[in-house]
Amino acid sequence: MLSRKERYLDMKKLLLALTVALALTFVPERANAQSPLSFGAHGLYDFDAESFGIGAQVRTGVNLGGFGLVLNPNVEYLFIDDIGGIDRTHFRVNADLLYQIGASYVEVFQPYLGAGLGIQRTSADGDFDNTDVGLNLLAGANFGIGAPVVPFVQAGLFIGDQSLVGVKVGILFGN
Repeated sequence: MLSRKERYLDMKKLLLALTVALALTFVPERANAQSPLSFGAHGLYDFDAESFGIGAQVRTGVNLGGFGLVLNPNVEYLFIDDIGGIDRTHFRVNADLLYQIGASYVEVFQPYLGAGLGIQRTSADGDFDNTDVGLNLLAGANFGIGAPVVPFVQAGLFIGDQSLVGVKVGILFGN
């Protein structure tokens, strides 16, 4: 059985690999200059798990049926406290679509709504593993203080076997 430190290092490697894979997936889209590409990092707090976490994400514009949307794949890892000596881990992978509310030329405050698919995996000391697939509902805002850096705040609800509510605060780099 892997120690907590070994599992933590494995999780960090997985998070880095997924982030790079997501980023490389969208590089050809950027080359067409039709869709801005942003990379970002965020901190999060999950109210149900009462835990802080970190995450990484990519955002790129897509045109679906004439609607300008933003594809927002992201990964997250929660730092869950041990309870009674039981070591727990919680990891999420999300694929969300965001819709900007209001005029696209407004750069100071850009609210958005979103929805998508989320997959989360919870494990405890190797004895308990649970994978849950559900729906993400999101609301947030970008704050255009100056490109190429864009801070954002977002509230979200995961609806699945284990529903969760949380907030993210982060920063995007790019267009």
